[in-house]
Amino acid sequence: MILDEIVSSSQRRAADLPGSFHSSTHIPVSLKDAILKGRTTHTRPVIAELKFASPSRGIIRPVKNPVEMATDMVQGGCCALSVLTEPEFFSGCPTTIQAIRDQVTVPILRKDFIVQEHQLDETRALGADAVLLITGILGEDTGYFVDEAIKRGLEPLL
Repeated sequence: MILDEIVSSSQRRAADLPGSFHSSTHIPVSLKDAILKGRTTHTRPVIAELKFASPSRGIIRPVKNPVEMATDMVQGGCCALSVLTEPEFFSGCPTTIQAIRDQVTVPILRKDFIVQEHQLDETRALGADAVLLITGILGEDTGYFVDEAIKRGLEPLL
């Protein structure tokens, strides 16, 4: 099953992460507030996604300039960005978040297959504001990961 392969890949990547990360100076922006605000301002309550490939569709678009793509999406009126960072199956890259963080003011949601707590530290250090937590992967540990994300200043999205 493809999900099992993705989770295994994520576990290997998580095991290879450094022991600690530099603290991000970025002050988190609430994804929830951005969506609600988008309903009453010039922005749209839309989360635009940077996604370059998927296991089911293959290559969706070439990875050329994610920063330009992100700024175009924000200029187009989205209230937040979703950045797929899983490299093997979705052609993502965690450092894409760092690259676009200083260029946009909207919240950034990190979409990846979070399987270890240490990935939350990485997510915060990258400058993300929110993190996707997949209950089908985390199971009974979901509540723990939600609490740990919040402790790190990340808004969990389940």
